[in-house]
Amino acid sequence: MTTIFNPAPAPQGQPLESDFFGLSDVICPNETEATIMTGIEVTDVASGKLAAKELYERGCAVAIVTMGAMGCVFMYEGLDEAEHVRPEPVTQVVDTTGAGDAFAGALAFFYARYPHLPVKEKIMRACEVASASVQKPGTQKSYPTRKELPEKLFE
Repeated sequence: MTTIFNPAPAPQGQPLESDFFGLSDVICPNETEATIMTGIEVTDVASGKLAAKELYERGCAVAIVTMGAMGCVFMYEGLDEAEHVRPEPVTQVVDTTGAGDAFAGALAFFYARYPHLPVKEKIMRACEVASASVQKPGTQKSYPTRKELPEKLFE
């Protein structure tokens, strides 16, 4: 079983117990949560990569920092440095509320249904689902159905 920890909202004023990191296979905070958790102000891809590396070094197998329109950065064993996934540009952003949850849910889906995929591919596909979710208003009702997503995500 793979555990995915989305620390939203990030704890204010008191750091997470260090056990959370070693007990989580994947951690995926957004840039604000990563800033709170690491003390690294995440404002761009470079600082996001530093935060992802810091979270990875705390014991998670995979550390992902979601960064809205900038996509996400991630670090896992075998990488020399954190990598960046840049999403396809979205022509009309309607509502970003819930995009992080769409990402985390899609990531869990790809881990469960496509365990053979490389981690980077799972992250790229989850990023695409999150990008689709910002094109409609709301949270759960903005999450795209399978029919609304490109078939290539499910190959």
